[in-house]
Amino acid sequence: MVQGEVFSAEVRNLQCQKGVLPKSKLKNLNPFLDSDGVLRVGGRLGNSDLPYVSKYPAILPNRHKLTNQIIEYFHLGNLHIGSSSLLHCVRERFWPLNSRSLCRKIVYECIVCFKTKPIVTSQLMGNLLRDRVVPDYPFNCSGVDFCGPFMNRYRNQ
Repeated sequence: MVQGEVFSAEVRNLQCQKGVLPKSKLKNLNPFLDSDGVLRVGGRLGNSDLPYVSKYPAILPNRHKLTNQIIEYFHLGNLHIGSSSLLHCVRERFWPLNSRSLCRKIVYECIVCFKTKPIVTSQLMGNLLRDRVVPDYPFNCSGVDFCGPFMNRYRNQ
């Protein structure tokens, strides 16, 4: 139903066996309609032992309430996981367009995740040593570790 609203031209073309238009957002996904009329991602996993919904995930629009609810369901059901793990869990069954930013947005807007996120503090750096900031000649203090350190000295030192 949601796919029919958002991807109406693509669904119509696939029902007529015309294929997807070159300017479509779905052209790189190799979409097809299954027996239930669901728009799914095509791919090269046809011979794998994965379940059908994992081989061919359903395509979801990026700015739709249903897509946000599905991602929130996975986020809450997996105990407030991070955005990359959430993306992996969602893509096992669905293929939301622009899914990486959607998952980041859901995790960012989650109140529980915001409360448990630690506040990172940065420590102030101390002053540099005097030897590092005073200009001096190159190789003024150098050492050779052949038979032990031999330090160079000038006549006035």
